[in-house]
Amino acid sequence: MQARFAPSTIHHRASASRGFTLIELLVVIIVLGLLVGLVGPRLFQNVGKSKQAAAKAQIELFGAALERAELQHLEDAAAATDALAAVEERTAARDEDQQRDRHRQRERDEEEERRQQDVERPQHGVASARRARLGQLREASRERVRHHAWIVEPPAAS
Repeated sequence: MQARFAPSTIHHRASASRGFTLIELLVVIIVLGLLVGLVGPRLFQNVGKSKQAAAKAQIELFGAALERAELQHLEDAAAATDALAAVEERTAARDEDQQRDRHRQRERDEEEERRQQDVERPQHGVASARRARLGQLREASRERVRHHAWIVEPPAAS
């Protein structure tokens, strides 16, 4: 035998299969809100902690890079100081050599001047005697030319 359903039962099943009631939707929304309210802060707290950990790691890497740069700078500064000291030593040695050379040259010049003076002293007397003798010879030759002018120029006819 076939059972017949009452028209009110059929209507109720048709409305139930079409959707949810307002109360059911409100209950689901409240449950979801409670879950988000309880689990959300913990979830987002872990995200914040992970960002903090990443920032700390980056700061540590930056600090290590800064230390390496500082060490490199110190090594470069030490090398530059050593190089500067070597240049200063070479400059000082070169200056000493130049001063020694100038002193030696001055001594050589003074010695040469003394030798020249020693050579000129005896020659000075000889040279002045020669000059005096040359002056006497010139004067004598002029006198001869005046005395014997008729040889050079014929006497004027009177």
